Amino acid sequence: KYFVIGICIEEMEAWLLGDKEALLSAYPNANQNVLNQYQQDGIGHTWEILAEVILDQKADNLIEAGYPAVGIYKYHWAEKIAPYMQIHHNKSPSFQDFVKRMCQVLNWVEEKRQNVKIAEKS
Repeated sequence: KYFVIGICIEEMEAWLLGDKEALLSAYPNANQNVLNQYQQDGIGHTWEILAEVILDQKADNLIEAGYPAVGIYKYHWAEKIAPYMQIHHNKSPSFQDFVKRMCQVLNWVEEKRQNVKIAEKS
């Protein structure tokens, strides 16, 4: 009855940018001017903005290099920021919607699990 399909393309970067505290904990020297100008869940150039926040002036080199180098950086950024993320601090609407729907699915699964009677062995 319930399905949650999370496709994180632009969203992954938006989710990382959505928790400023987590990002600044992982990267204390992040460019806060760029971070504060970011429009949450804006369309397009999200990974470039994340690169500018974390790498500052050096982001231009990565942006020019493109893929596959970018993928490696994204992986490391997510790995470093994620441990600091607090679900309810995240300002990303798409992240909050994903969490809400995951909770709905997990609650539905738990309700179904509780209704299953396991026959005892005799």
